[in-house]
Amino acid sequence: MKHYYSILLFVLTACLLVQAAVAEPSRVFSQETSDIEAAGSISLDLDYPFSPVGATTGLRIGAFDGVVLINSHPETGTRMGFANSSSIGYKRFVNNKFAVYGVVSYYDDAVDSGTDFAIGAAYTVKSGTLTYNINPEIITDEVSGTRGLKNTVFVKGSVLVPLTAVKVGKASAIAEFNLENNNTLDSIINLGLRWAPRKDVTLDFVVYSDRGNPGAGANPPDSIEKGIPGWIKANIRF
Repeated sequence: MKHYYSILLFVLTACLLVQAAVAEPSRVFSQETSDIEAAGSISLDLDYPFSPVGATTGLRIGAFDGVVLINSHPETGTRMGFANSSSIGYKRFVNNKFAVYGVVSYYDDAVDSGTDFAIGAAYTVKSGTLTYNINPEIITDEVSGTRGLKNTVFVKGSVLVPLTAVKVGKASAIAEFNLENNNTLDSIINLGLRWAPRKDVTLDFVVYSDRGNPGAGANPPDSIEKGIPGWIKANIRF
């Protein structure tokens, strides 16, 4: 419980102290959108899962007519499909609904080390009050075994529904899915809420996360992963 109190204290402190004013992060819970951070902006992503998989951190930097993605996490954490690694990527705006990106990830543990890659695209469109996102992605797995040493095609999607009843800041309900063509993995469903109490702070509360049964070839093997709550994501922009 001490860890839960620590993250809640951090979130409250961030809401009170940060003073910048830019848009929401260019991601949903676990997928990229076609949005791009403003040039010169820096935002910090902090993820705290309510299960023993390790907290993760990331930077989003508006630069080079796009956004630079820098991620780092402990051995048991995951970010952008990679485990036990640090990664750097770049996302480029194509038009007001479409973006493309690439990521290079370096994996290192006591046994093995190497480099994996990801390429992806994001298409985001608004229809009425709803926002829809589709995010196809290909990730290699040459060294870590997270995806059974196979190249995997992911198709991620989400829908965002504004919650107009919330009068403080901006709030939305979000539903995500993540499909793939790898028998080592399983489909993912995330349900939760996004609340932006200030223009420079966005808090994502993943109320329910179902990662299915990864299968006997996965690392870790054969574990049904569900979380209620799933995790908290904080994005702080400078």
